[in-house]
This record gives sequence, C-alpha cells and structure tokens, in this order.
Amino acid sequence: MELRKLALASTAALAAFTFGAANAADFPRKPVTVVVGYGAGGGTDSYARALASVAPEYLNYQPLVVVNKPGG
Repeated sequence: MELRKLALASTAALAAFTFGAANAADFPRKPVTVVVGYGAGGGTDSYARALASVAPEYLNYQPLVVVNKPGG
C-alpha cells in the first residue's frame, strides 16, 4: 500500500513539474521593467539604459524598459 502511495505522489509531482515547465517557457510575455531609484540623467540611469540596450541579446530578445523613480 505504501508503494502505491509513493507512486501516486511521484506521478503527481512529475505532472505538476511538466505543466509548470511548459508554462514557464512563455514567461515573461511583457517587457521587463527595470526600476532605477534615482532621477534621469545620472550615472545610475546611464548604466541602466546601457544594460537595457545590450541585455535582450542574452535574455532571449526580451525587451527591458527603464523607469526612473527618484526616492524609490
């Protein structure tokens, strides 16, 4: 009886992992937002924009959007 429970639990875990992996392949569907906690025009903003221009090559062509939120 214990072996049957173990087999059922492992089958359920495998099914959950398989369906989760299939859905994760589409993630993310929207552009990724990079929040910069400083105002526009500073060094941090320049670094974030340089990162956003190069990163899509390495992130499966997922666009990055830089948003400045001073004091954030």
